[in-house]
Amino acid sequence: MQWYALKTWAGREDELSALVNEALPKGSGCESFVLRHERIWRRERQNILHVEPLFPGYVFVTCPADRTDAVHSRLDELADTLEEETAFSSYPLSAAETVLLEQIQDADHVVSLSYVSTDGAGHIYAIDGPLAACSDQVLKWGFKKRFAIIRLELLGMEQTAALGIYLNEDIGTGVLSRQNSEPEQASAAG
Repeated sequence: MQWYALKTWAGREDELSALVNEALPKGSGCESFVLRHERIWRRERQNILHVEPLFPGYVFVTCPADRTDAVHSRLDELADTLEEETAFSSYPLSAAETVLLEQIQDADHVVSLSYVSTDGAGHIYAIDGPLAACSDQVLKWGFKKRFAIIRLELLGMEQTAALGIYLNEDIGTGVLSRQNSEPEQASAAG
């Protein structure tokens, strides 16, 4: 699959994604979506599961390699008809960028929470979930706020993204409602 990133205004992602999906050739295997991620927000000593865009202002389009010409034509036509509020620029993603995004997302284009096993003092024993695919790219851990900041390349530029994590004490609290599963056999962190 060939991936494209469409850069638009933050907050307009869903609107643009819907317009692109309408414009894409029917039955072509092409799709437009907003890549989202789960986060745990801690408020008043309670955990709340929240889903938000992973890259604000970006919409992604995937299509089979033999359909790229048709997709380019449709995107160009669409770009010419849009108001400034939903205008976009289109960029192809590199093979490495595509591989990472395919590894960390699920079938609903959501980067789920990753389970992180720690000793409570910051030492990490294991990571299970999307973060395992990029654990060597973690810049910062936020155990209290349940996130890991990773560094990745997107569109040839270094970007950071916050991926949601959960810890042992979060299991059984009901906050993992979208996922509702205990971690599988966790792999050792690198």
